[in-house]
Amino acid sequence: MPELISKITETGKKVVGILTLLWHPSCIIRPDCWNLYLRTLKYLKENNAWFGSVRTVGKYWIYTGL
Repeated sequence: MPELISKITETGKKVVGILTLLWHPSCIIRPDCWNLYLRTLKYLKENNAWFGSVRTVGKYWIYTGL
């Protein structure tokens, strides 16, 4: 896992933040870029990241009063 992604993820955990991933469709045809995306998702999953759409996050914020 590239160090920058690990750093960003750890910082997000410390501040109870939201990490948004944006991978452009053109990355699908670039194996290095696509593999980084898949490795990032795997890393996040292994670290118990919560995944959700923008709608899901919004509903969560409303529900919890954040």
